[in-house]
Amino acid sequence: MIFEYTGEIESLKEASKQANEIKDEIIYSLERSKTTRFRCSNITPAELSDIIRTSKMKIEIKTYWYWSRNVFGYFDASKPNVIHINTRSLPRPIPSLVSTLWHEYIHALDANEKHFYFHHDSNYYELWKEDTAPFYIDGIAERLAAASDNVPRTDNTKVKSAPLWKRVLFFWRYL
Repeated sequence: MIFEYTGEIESLKEASKQANEIKDEIIYSLERSKTTRFRCSNITPAELSDIIRTSKMKIEIKTYWYWSRNVFGYFDASKPNVIHINTRSLPRPIPSLVSTLWHEYIHALDANEKHFYFHHDSNYYELWKEDTAPFYIDGIAERLAAASDNVPRTDNTKVKSAPLWKRVLFFWRYL
């Protein structure tokens, strides 16, 4: 288990559960990636998958309040095993929360890695940042979490598919 949340917010409980469940699929996706190298890094996806696989890091999820809903969370290198999630940004889909957890986890791994670096520059979004390790992996995590909404149940009934707006949003993000 990578992510641990002991608070009362149900959406964060579910997001941390799903984020833990997709670890192996993220590693598999990185190993099979056609991307040869991330921007702002000296590491390949295969090397990063090895770091994720062998990491013993456990991340505690804590909440805080910040006035802007556009700030989802942050990682602080002085507290290397804690990810902070902005409660003001929380009325959002579980896949988005899973994406944020994995994004910040990659920053935590980067801060603790001695030989490699894999970050993005500023916190301002620019399209080229999709090719940096944190954004690339949070994209994989978001797609996997969104896809998990459609998996068959054990009683052979399907979970209701994602609403159209969600499918369009995820499709549009990766054009």
